[in-house]
Amino acid sequence: MKSKEVKINRCTNILSDLHNDLGAFVIGLNLNLQFLEDSILEGEIESAKKEISVIKELSDKSIKKIRDIISRYRSGETVKINDLSFICTYFKSVKKYFGLDVLFENKLKNTDIKKEVLFVLYKIIKESIFNVLLHAEADTVRVQLMSKGKALYCSVHDNGKGFNVKNTMLNIKWNSLGFGFVKEIAKTVGGEILIKSIPGTGTEIGIMLPNAVKSSKKKEAD
Repeated sequence: MKSKEVKINRCTNILSDLHNDLGAFVIGLNLNLQFLEDSILEGEIESAKKEISVIKELSDKSIKKIRDIISRYRSGETVKINDLSFICTYFKSVKKYFGLDVLFENKLKNTDIKKEVLFVLYKIIKESIFNVLLHAEADTVRVQLMSKGKALYCSVHDNGKGFNVKNTMLNIKWNSLGFGFVKEIAKTVGGEILIKSIPGTGTEIGIMLPNAVKSSKKKEAD
């Protein structure tokens, strides 16, 4: 699995922006640290306190800048998606460039899904598969779409190494496996996610998006 290539492609532009946009912050931080050291050596407590406040402010700005850059690259896609064919094209590119087979089972029609939900669905599926490429060591992932009433259900199930959900979530940050971002995307349309995994049997991400499927009356009008 070419997880290294995935990481490089995703990180190249981010690193460029980090270098350009955060350079001034790093220089300023180093300068203020030098001032702080001088104040401490000279016993100027008030001056040292002032420098600590400035350093804290610079650090807070740096953290915000990093988050803004990451957010821009994760949510900056502006492609317009009108139907599921775009998602199918993405599956083919995953197979071509990373050797991951994506088995797509769709029980919906293009016209069943509200247009404003299609892009959210695409990003959820894309980020879920990105997580598989990075962490799962899988060679196959099954993506299923179905509906119940107006709710849309999506399942992304890989055949990778899996993990102990309870122990893992207790010992590492939610975002470190990418699940946090999937959760945040789903929340933009009131959705929820559920993680199921057992070591050696793969991982399944279940996503529920409420009010995502058109009603029968609206379908007839289309």
